[in-house]
Amino acid sequence: MALLATTSFAAVGREEVALAEHDAIVAAIAAHDGDAAYRALKAHISKAFETRLKIDAGEVRLR
Repeated sequence: MALLATTSFAAVGREEVALAEHDAIVAAIAAHDGDAAYRALKAHISKAFETRLKIDAGEVRLR
């Protein structure tokens, strides 16, 4: 992602969603629930990637 001009945070509303995703990851880690942390992290990375593809395709508004 560092080589890309923008990140998924450029999408309108993405920062709120990403913050909630980060909270879920941290909560799972704090609860020592590796499976939940894995699922939360995988969902977060997938959503960020999906958003990035939509940015590249011009399908989402940028801030």
